[in-house]
Amino acid sequence: MENNQKKSYLWNHFTVTASDSKYATCNICNLKISRGSHNPKLQSLSGLSSHLRSRHPHLTLKNLLTEREILTTTGSPENIPTSDQLEPNTINKRTIPLFDIRSKRQRTEMLQFTMPGWVDNISKIDLNFKEGLKFHRSIFEMIILDLQPWSIVNNPGFLRHHAVFTPHFDIGSEKYYRSMLNPAYEKIRLATKVMLFEKNAETVSISLDAWSSFHREYLGMMAHFISEKWERIKFCLSCSKFDEKHTASNIFQRLENVVKEWKLKDKITVCLRDNAANVKAAFKDPQCVYKSAGCLNHSLQLVIKKKLFSLQSAVSLIEKCRKLCTHASFSNSFFAELYKQQEVQINNFDRLGLKNDVPTRWNSTYYMLERILYLKSVITTTLLIRPSSGIEFTVQDWNLCEKLVNILAIFEEVTKLLSGKDACISACILILTTILKSFEVPSDDEK
Repeated sequence: MENNQKKSYLWNHFTVTASDSKYATCNICNLKISRGSHNPKLQSLSGLSSHLRSRHPHLTLKNLLTEREILTTTGSPENIPTSDQLEPNTINKRTIPLFDIRSKRQRTEMLQFTMPGWVDNISKIDLNFKEGLKFHRSIFEMIILDLQPWSIVNNPGFLRHHAVFTPHFDIGSEKYYRSMLNPAYEKIRLATKVMLFEKNAETVSISLDAWSSFHREYLGMMAHFISEKWERIKFCLSCSKFDEKHTASNIFQRLENVVKEWKLKDKITVCLRDNAANVKAAFKDPQCVYKSAGCLNHSLQLVIKKKLFSLQSAVSLIEKCRKLCTHASFSNSFFAELYKQQEVQINNFDRLGLKNDVPTRWNSTYYMLERILYLKSVITTTLLIRPSSGIEFTVQDWNLCEKLVNILAIFEEVTKLLSGKDACISACILILTTILKSFEVPSDDEK
């Protein structure tokens, strides 16, 4: 036994249990670890080593030195240093995972390495107990409500936070929380169907829209109705992948499937849609019995693109602004001068940048023009000092930019009103009247 204690560095952290030599007591957490047998010749140190790795990885994380490396460095077993005596130049370079933490061991290693003095709590809340289920459900709901990725449970900051405030609770794996999704979805879907029945919705309106994101196509549908107590209620019927071709027949078939699933066929009064030709054609299908109406917001966007952004003068100005934003994003010297002039001229230390637009989003063009107009004096000075961009704004350009911003500001405000959760069809007449009044040319007496 004496020889074993001299040969292994493990005995710096363990003491043979006086009452039973089969066990060794950890000097840190006082746990008894079995050595396999009462016979000294059959005893093993693997249990002690496993205990250190799983429960106290900081002992090796700080020094990260294997026994063989120590022997090579010191020359003999008698010269094996304790963990506090190891020199920095003898440290093994094993990498500690900080951002791709998958296993419990990696989690423990990260916590021990980044939180000095942290010791894993031995008594844990059982997963099947009420308190354990409550913790897991809370984490699952946080991921859903905050639109967080499942991998957040592997993030070091998230793990460290819970290690401090809930040391008795083991966070589940990414796979575990994923497994909670389908049961939760089915439960909510059933509750929504019950609510639809209890609210006694006599008539229901449907709104649908298709969009693309990260090379995937989606189709979403919402239901809207007024309850017997005159409560306005809306909820999502479906939001699913729509990878097939967006033909009229495919769109109608998808709509029909959702309507049948929710048993709404005899309750639908109108379907709100965009003005795309394929969507319009879907409601002209011979089997379609639903009335449809175009989205006012989408109609306003078409007006802007066809009547405003099609003007040659507007096209030239927008292209010039895009070129400026692109140049600024690739030129550090231009941005440095832009920030400097903001501090000097308008006393702005927030370092506002330029906003490039997205051709398919008209309001992004408005934001781009608005920011450029706001930084007019700053941009003019910066272009004089940094003329390498080859961009020059004339007086006519600035005047046109101001007119476009004033016009688009009206459409932006209207779009937000129509996109609000409380928007209703009765507001359309008032909104359209306000737009028309805004564009009236005053008579000579009113100028």
